[in-house]
Amino acid sequence: GKSATTAWIVEKLQRPTLVMAPNKTLAAQLANEFRELLPTRIMVAYPEPWMDRVDAMKKLQGWTDTSVLHFRNLGMFGEQLLLSIRWGHWSDEFEPVKALNWARFFRPQAQGYIHAYRAATGVDLSADPMVNTRVDSTLPSVLLQKRLASQQRAM
Repeated sequence: GKSATTAWIVEKLQRPTLVMAPNKTLAAQLANEFRELLPTRIMVAYPEPWMDRVDAMKKLQGWTDTSVLHFRNLGMFGEQLLLSIRWGHWSDEFEPVKALNWARFFRPQAQGYIHAYRAATGVDLSADPMVNTRVDSTLPSVLLQKRLASQQRAM
């Protein structure tokens, strides 16, 4: 995939290379993959100034790297979907084919959002509404507070 292609380019250039990642989880994953693909290269992790704030928040909230990744995905996929709807002029469209094409194109983002929402809040947006007629309209922030309180009680 992308890591192998990047490693191939780095090896081909034979020059020091800076690889940046948006978070520590992805940086760790890339470092492991690069160590496998480029075993003779020296790799140094450079801490960023904002990382201590993320670490402090993780410690305060009891988050793991996985939960931080779910919140990141929730924001990223949500933004992509909202912007596609906002700039798509959907109020002017009446053709079902265009809606179908949008749904096919943005399916990975919608699935990623549903998964991240379920992981972050515990609510399954993909549940069949006919099976469970009660719709949970609780705000995600309230769900997160309840989840945090139940985790603290369990400790």
